[in-house]
Amino acid sequence: MMEKCPKLFEYACLVAKIRENQAKGITLEGAVGAAVEDCLERGYLAELLTNYRREVMGMLLYEYNEKKHLRNTYEEGVQEGIQKGIRTGERRGAIKGQKKKSYQSARNMYRRGFPARDAAEILEENEKTVAAWYREWERQPIEEE
Repeated sequence: MMEKCPKLFEYACLVAKIRENQAKGITLEGAVGAAVEDCLERGYLAELLTNYRREVMGMLLYEYNEKKHLRNTYEEGVQEGIQKGIRTGERRGAIKGQKKKSYQSARNMYRRGFPARDAAEILEENEKTVAAWYREWERQPIEEE
């Protein structure tokens, strides 16, 4: 893709040079300044850097801070994961609560002599599930509460 778009290649070189300079321990401001100088020497982004050097440097200094960007991206991902986990937990809790309520209601219907099929239909529960509960209660009689 960069072969088809020389400006993209030149911009990638600018970004790579900033990273390289920062890896050498140069401050962000120094890394950007040196990278801009390097690009001008090579003729990369020459018109843009010549005419709008101050704006480009300001934008790069303001926008380009890789560590901060990565940290922010990581923290956003963590927060998104936490929120997703909360939503999943709430859904699972609601399902578990509904299942417990169905179980208790089916137990009450069993005590009153409702057939498993009727209980399943009324509770909108799987008939096989309700039948399994009934078999469990038949083996171990329910103590009166």
